[in-house]
Amino acid sequence: MSDRFKQLADEFEVKIKATDTDGCEEIFLVFHWFDENGTEVSVSRESIGTRVKVSGSSNDFNQVFAARIYQGTLIQNMRSRVLGAPKIPTVIPGWLTPVFVQDIEIEINPSK
Repeated sequence: MSDRFKQLADEFEVKIKATDTDGCEEIFLVFHWFDENGTEVSVSRESIGTRVKVSGSSNDFNQVFAARIYQGTLIQNMRSRVLGAPKIPTVIPGWLTPVFVQDIEIEINPSK
């Protein structure tokens, strides 16, 4: 499964880099949780970024620089969550049986 998650992280990085990030888009990871029998038991969404606003100079360089820093933060957050997802059944508080992540998707909602 770890090779699969590495592949997903690489694909998601390409998608994030292709997004014209301005700090106002919403980006979520969608985790598909399964039990030991292979039955999907839950889906959860997790935001990997917060809305940001660049203030000060409206200089194009500053805007581009801030957008690239923000994009790098999104990629680091995504990679840590995707590559750190439970690959073996794990007991989560509130669940009676161990669960694990079998699939992950990314949602990118453009700025409004």
